[in-house]
Amino acid sequence: MDALWLGVLILVSGVSAWSGALAVREARRETPPELTAAEKRSIYRRGSVMLWVLAVGTLAWWGFAGRDWAALGFAAPRWTWPAAGAALALIVWLAADTARQTAPSRISGTRERWRIQNPYIPVSGAEFRSYTVLAVSAGICEEIVYRGFMIAVLRAWFGPGWEGAALAVGLPAVFFGAAHAAQGWRGVVGAAGGALAWGFMVIETGSVWPGIVFHVLWDLFMGWLGFRFLRPSPTGT
Repeated sequence: MDALWLGVLILVSGVSAWSGALAVREARRETPPELTAAEKRSIYRRGSVMLWVLAVGTLAWWGFAGRDWAALGFAAPRWTWPAAGAALALIVWLAADTARQTAPSRISGTRERWRIQNPYIPVSGAEFRSYTVLAVSAGICEEIVYRGFMIAVLRAWFGPGWEGAALAVGLPAVFFGAAHAAQGWRGVVGAAGGALAWGFMVIETGSVWPGIVFHVLWDLFMGWLGFRFLRPSPTGT
C-alpha cells in the first residue's frame, strides 16, 4: 500500500517539475513583471499549506499503519564521522557557492537570475517576515516527505545493502531536484545535491532532525540574501 502514497508524492513532484519548467521557459521568452508584496505573501501561504498537507498526509499514513516513528526518522541522530564529514562538506560547498554568486563582480547577473528564477524571494523586511513561514514549512515538511517517508519505504523495498541504500537516497533526490525546476537547472542540481547529502545523513544518523534544522536555516539564509542583495537601492540603481 505504500506504493499508493509514494505515487501521490511522486505525482506532486512531477506536476511541480512540469509547471516550473514551463515558467522558466516563459521567463526566458519574456521577462515577467516583478511580483507585488501581496502576490508573494499569497505564494508563501499557498506553498506552506500545500507542504503541510503532504507532510500531515504522510504522518497520518504512517501512523494509521501503526509503524515505529523512529523508522520514519523521528529519532535522536546517531552521529558518525562520515555523517559529520558529509555535513561539513555540504556547508563548505554551499558557503563557497554563495560567496561566488554574491561576489561584487557577479551581483548584477545574480540579481537578474534570481529575479527571474526565484521571483518570490523577499526584497523587504516585511516580505522576509512572511517568507519565514514558508522557509520553516519547507524545512520540516520536505524532510519528512523526501528524506523520511521516501527513504524508509524505498530502503525496505530495495534491501539494507549499499545498493539498496544508494537507490533509496538517489531516487528521492531526483524527485526533489525535479520539484525545483522553477529555479532553473542550477536550482535542480543544487536541490538534488543537497538531497543526496542529507539522504546520506538520514542513512548514517537514522534521523531526519539534522536535515530539518539545516534545511530551515538554509532557506532562511537564502531569503535573507534576497532581502540583502535584491532590495531596491535608495537611488533606484
